[in-house]
Amino acid sequence: MIDRSRISWLYDGDGVLTAALIPIDEWRRYEASLSPKESDAESPADAMEEFGRFMASWDYRYDYDPAVACPVCSAATKDWRDDPERPFTLKTASLGGTLLFRCNRCEATVRHKYFRYNFETDAFPASN
Repeated sequence: MIDRSRISWLYDGDGVLTAALIPIDEWRRYEASLSPKESDAESPADAMEEFGRFMASWDYRYDYDPAVACPVCSAATKDWRDDPERPFTLKTASLGGTLLFRCNRCEATVRHKYFRYNFETDAFPASN
């Protein structure tokens, strides 16, 4: 249990409570008691549904390539959908041509951006 006397309460300009700040030693004790959520183990259903719509409307000048690679930790897969080790989790998909993946090794975000004639990827390290 966190010692409430060590919590700093943060309020906005209107006096509304917006956050709580706790010392790092309290956080580390609390964090150890947290377990991963079952929903974190697989792609959210809505992201997969959106991916299905994205693929159904595919009209780009090239074939879809399901390979994903993380430039932060070098994790890679030829097909994120069927890899039994599940190195990546689809977090969001949009009809506008953007897929966001979470690298399950280093928790970086890997972004795939699809354009009519080409495809780009970039990554953002996990914020700790």
